[in-house]
Amino acid sequence: MNLEQYISWLNHAVSQADRPYWVDLAYQSFQKGWYREILGRHDDEIYLMRFWINEPQPNTKGSHSSRNSLLLHHFLKPDDDKHLHNHPWAGRSTILSGGYVEETKDGLKTVKPFDSNMITADTYHCVKSIEPDTWSLVHTGDKEGEWGFLVDGKHIHYMDYLNDAIAARS
Repeated sequence: MNLEQYISWLNHAVSQADRPYWVDLAYQSFQKGWYREILGRHDDEIYLMRFWINEPQPNTKGSHSSRNSLLLHHFLKPDDDKHLHNHPWAGRSTILSGGYVEETKDGLKTVKPFDSNMITADTYHCVKSIEPDTWSLVHTGDKEGEWGFLVDGKHIHYMDYLNDAIAARS
C-alpha cells in the first residue's frame, strides 16, 4: 500500500460509525501533519504508519522526533529485516487491536490486544507476522542509545546496517 492508498483507506475508516477511537486519533494527527509513513526496504510499500498523538518535537534532521512522545502505530506488514533491531528510547508499547508474533533474543513471542511491552535501548526484536488491523499505542521516553541491529551478538548502527544491506542487494 502506498500513501495515496492509505489516505483513501483512512478517509473511509473514519467515516464508519463503529470505528475504534484510535482511527479518529490517527485521522486528527494526519490532518495536522503529525505522521510518518515507514516504508519496507524491499518493495517501497508502507509497512508501518506512525502517528504522533502529542505535538512532535523536531529532530536534528528537521523531521519529527519519536523521543518523549505518545505514538500510535498501525502495522500493515511485518518487519522485513533479517536481524533483530532495537529502538533508541525507553518506552512502553500496548497492543490495541490485532496482534503479532515477534522474535526476541529469547525466542518467539505472541503479542495480543492489551498486552504491553517494556522497551529499552537493549531490547532487540523483529516483528515476524501480523494480524489484520494491528494497532499499538507507544509511549516513549528519553533517548538511551542508538537505533541499530543485532548481528552476531553485536550492535550495528542502523546506517551501517542499512548501507551494507543496500550494498548486498546491488
